[in-house]
Amino acid sequence: MQDGIYRVQLQAIGGIGSGLMIVSKCSLNGGDFGYTYQGHVQSTGNNISTKVHISRHDPTVHSVFGPLDNFDLDLSGTLSHGGHAFHLSGTVVSQPQLRIAITGRKVRALV
Repeated sequence: MQDGIYRVQLQAIGGIGSGLMIVSKCSLNGGDFGYTYQGHVQSTGNNISTKVHISRHDPTVHSVFGPLDNFDLDLSGTLSHGGHAFHLSGTVVSQPQLRIAITGRKVRALV
């Protein structure tokens, strides 16, 4: 996966959302208006996987799963467009009924 700033779209049974994700040297950091995202990305060819920790920073905002404060996502998927885009899907760790799909597209290189 290429280093850069990615716009992400999230879709789960509880709704849809969007945010920004920054990838630098396989480290992932980002967030939206209510939550932060942190993790590490592993890639082999066009296949990627990650475990992302999600943490609420605004107590008035609910995630696409509802009123969860802190949780981990176990995700896997594929890269496309030469590493400038991706599609991931997975579940909340220890709650496999809470599924999510995430798409991302690189919007800027890092400086």
